[in-house]
Formats: sequence, structure tokens, C-alpha cells
Amino acid sequence: MMKSKMMVLALLIPAVGMVAGCGGSSDPYTGLVPQPTAEPTPEPTAAPEPTAEPVDPDCPDPAFPSTYAAIQEIVFQRNGCAGTTCHGDAMAGGLDLREGVSYGNLLEADATSSDLFRVHPGDRMRSELWRRLDATNDDSIVIAGAPMPIGLSPLDADTMELVLLWILAGAPEGGTVLDTEDLIDGCLPAPEPIAIAPLAPLASGAGVQFQMPSWILPAASENEICFAVWLDFTDQVPEEFLSDDGNFFFYDQYEIRQDSNSHHLLMQVPTASWSGTILEPDVLEGWTCSAGSANAGASCDAKDTEACDGGFCRSKIEETSGCNGYGPGAAATPTVFSGTQQANFIRTNYPGVYSRVPIKGLFYFNSHAFNLTAKDALMHARANFRFATQRDYPMRNHSDGIFGIPRLIAEGAAPYTTKEMCDDFVLPKGARLTGLSSHTHKHGKHWWYDLP
Repeated sequence: MMKSKMMVLALLIPAVGMVAGCGGSSDPYTGLVPQPTAEPTPEPTAAPEPTAEPVDPDCPDPAFPSTYAAIQEIVFQRNGCAGTTCHGDAMAGGLDLREGVSYGNLLEADATSSDLFRVHPGDRMRSELWRRLDATNDDSIVIAGAPMPIGLSPLDADTMELVLLWILAGAPEGGTVLDTEDLIDGCLPAPEPIAIAPLAPLASGAGVQFQMPSWILPAASENEICFAVWLDFTDQVPEEFLSDDGNFFFYDQYEIRQDSNSHHLLMQVPTASWSGTILEPDVLEGWTCSAGSANAGASCDAKDTEACDGGFCRSKIEETSGCNGYGPGAAATPTVFSGTQQANFIRTNYPGVYSRVPIKGLFYFNSHAFNLTAKDALMHARANFRFATQRDYPMRNHSDGIFGIPRLIAEGAAPYTTKEMCDDFVLPKGARLTGLSSHTHKHGKHWWYDLP
């Protein structure tokens, strides 16, 4: 049997709550009444345009219009990265980091020395830029060539944190990333919600993409909600990736990208779906067009893909933890099939291991997010599921006894103290452990596991 030990070290302080009003709205997740008649909300971009007056005019330090503008100056200019003989005129490695062109050469641009993007929104370890900057600090990072900046000392801790927070926030070109204003020798505009660059769909025949209907998170607030959509991927899945009964498609990798102010996103289906039973939309109520639709808030037919101009038809939004209690009866009870706790996450199964997802029916989204800005945020998320071409071993999730959040919350730690908690878990005989995941909140210090 396989035995593993998991520990988490937590630092807890008293919580501070924030409340925001939304007067005049019949549905705070959709928008105000009367419903808007403007053009549909465009696809989310990597960042908002810089404001006309980006900084406090009384700021005595350099005034940067955005976090990325600060990175351009502090990282690229001051360290010579954009100099003539490096990533300036010489364009070493085919990369130009001069002001005005650097951003387009980084975001989701292919690196020449690896199969990574130079900057992968929300994912530092799949960003070649981060790996090259951090290679001098982390011996486990293997790169081709020399770390950056070449011939100079490694970047200091604050500058590394600046780059890290920018990448984890989706690497926006405009706007202020939360907590970066204290890391620079200058001023930044007040933070506003930042929409992450949309995840590009997979090629036709290679997989399918889920898109979460957008919802509004009011300024200075936190919320966790649940709602459902009706989806049918029948026409997008080649027969070779279908189960014998045609009720499921097989995948071996999924990637989720969501706005960085999200705490987590869980994707779920009704319990009945795993036995091949398809529940109709009428088991849920309150089907209306989502935020982002030209007709947001209007009643809609869940199966009509054209009902919501620029958005999606979704069921009534309810505030609930983990979608617990959402849906009438046991058959409609949500069960998780994927999720993430960060802005961009990819899980690739061990070769030959495959998972399954219902090809159509009700799909639930459990979204939990924080908005620490003074403006309402429109929440976005997309997920790609890659079809499994090699199918030798079916994936089985083993969560009984390992899911430790209830214990962590129950035990906690006294205010302004630290506490270490440890548990042992024994997996069933013959099990093959292919992955473990967890996370800590802002005041969590460390999470680790040991195998025998």
C-alpha cells in the first residue's frame, strides 16, 4: 500500500469583511434594470486601456501608467535587457524588448529555446521569461542558455515579486496589478478589474472548449456562486473519442484559464450524468441571459444557443459553497469533474490514463472570487479538454479522507500565531498516484507532502 504524509502550515489573522450595495438591481450578477440596449460586450482582452490621468499628480516618484510599464523600465531598461547588444537592435534570440514592442513579443509568443510561451498568462512555470529570471535562484529550473539578466546580478526580491504577480494576474499590458504598487520606486493608478486574455480553443477534432457565462462581481466584495448551463458537444466529438453508448467523450488533458481575482472554479455535472441519465433543463429554474449578453437578464430557452446575443443562457445564480445544495434531489446534485485554484492551470494525465465527461446535458459552474477594486468586475473563464488518443487506464479520483479543508477550518490557528497540521493517508492496494493538488490562502505559509 502507498502511504503519503501531507502537512500545511497556516498563519491566521482576524478576518475583515467588505460589503457593497447594488441598489436598483433585480439581479446583481447580470446588471441593472432596465436591461441595457447597447452593443454586446466584446470578448475580454488582456487588460483595459490606460486611463488619461494614470497617476496621482502629487506623486513625487516616477509615474507609471501600468504595472507592465513599470516592468518595462525597472526590469528591461535598467538591467540592459533592451539595450543595443541584447534584446534591442541585436534582438538576441529573436526577441525585441524595446519599449513599444516588447509586450507583443512576450504574451503567448513562442520562445525560440523551448516549447513554452515567453509569457504564459497566469502560469509562471510555463513562462520562459520567468524561468530565465528565476534560474539563478532555483536550481531545479533547467533552461537552455544563460539566465537573465546576462552578466548582472539576479533581480532583487521585490522585482522578482513584481514580475511574478504580473504573470499570475494574467500578464496584462494595461492596468495596475494588485499589490504591485508597493514593489516599485514610483506610483501606479488605482487598481481596476483586469480580464485575462481568453484561452484559445483547440483545433477542430482535437478537443472541446467550455466557456463560463460571465457574471458580475460588485466592487469591494467577495462571493461564491453556483449556476448551470445546458451544453451539447455531440457535433464536435469524433466517433473515435466516444464511449460505446455515446454518452461520454474521453480526454487526457484539460486547461482552465480564468480571471486572476478568482479564488477557485469548479466544473461539475449532476450525479445522474455519470450513469448516462440526462436531466432536462426544467429541473432547474430561473433561466436568463448572462451578463455580457445584449439582452442580459431576459428569460431564455436553455437549449437555444442563439437566445442570448453575445452571452449564454444560464440557470438562476445562488450563493453557495461548492454548489452544495444546488439542484433538486440527489440526481441533480453536482459532482466535480475538473477545476482550478489559479488563473491558468493545466493537468495532463499520465500516458495512457484517460478520463470521461458527459457529451451533453447540464453543467454546473462553481465560481468563487474577490473584487478588491472600486469597480464592478465581469468574471470570465474558459476550459479546453483534449481528446484522449491513448486509452489504457481509466482515471479514478480518490478524495475520501484526503480532502482536508473541513479539518483545517475546524482546527485553525489562534490569531497571530502559526500552527502546523499533519495527516497520514493510505491509498488502496494497487493504486497508482498520478497527482496531488492543494493551495494556501494569503496567510498560508507552506503545504507539502512526503512519500515513503
